[in-house]
Amino acid sequence: MSSEQFAKALAAYAASGETRLADVTRRRAEQIVQAARRRVYATRQASSGPSRLAESLMVEPLPDARGYQVITRAPHARFVEFGTRHMAARPFLTPAVAEVRDRPEKLPGGDT
Repeated sequence: MSSEQFAKALAAYAASGETRLADVTRRRAEQIVQAARRRVYATRQASSGPSRLAESLMVEPLPDARGYQVITRAPHARFVEFGTRHMAARPFLTPAVAEVRDRPEKLPGGDT
């Protein structure tokens, strides 16, 4: 194998690694959204219907295309997460991140 062929093979391997890492990162962000939604719904009354907060949680690519972020379009999300002087905090996102962070992730190729 020539050095040029080796360089091309190495670049292709690095690109495939970045793709796999991006897939894992996106999957983790989606797991965080699902865990946060479960937490929001767990604190609501059963008959209260859909939650604007829970349904507004979504995964969005970062502007630099090097990862993903969990966002919400609900303006009251920060008040629910952190509370106010009139309302106790009902964290949903921070515990969801901790829950997902502590789960082992299966990587493509069979590694954990």
